[in-house]
Amino acid sequence: MPKNIFIVEANSQLATLVRSAAETGEPLYIHAAGEVFAASINKPMIGLQHEREDPWKDYDPEKVREALRASRGALAGVDTDQLMKDIMAARQQDPLTRPY
Repeated sequence: MPKNIFIVEANSQLATLVRSAAETGEPLYIHAAGEVFAASINKPMIGLQHEREDPWKDYDPEKVREALRASRGALAGVDTDQLMKDIMAARQQDPLTRPY
């Protein structure tokens, strides 16, 4: 079964090397823990889409309104300024190296 590697930064060194290997047909040599692996990179698979379920399939606007009414007051007593600072700080973290 194929394994996926997701490259988050489109202009990263890895993304650039993968694109170059796909264009030239040359192997990509991966050095890891003292070992060298050769990878053949095929051209991008145009039109390949992950089959995803339609997120709007079971949408019910009345249920959404009901949930919003039920959540009223959920942030009572929360320092919303600090919450916003925490959210902004979390957005600045590198998703590959941040602690979990």
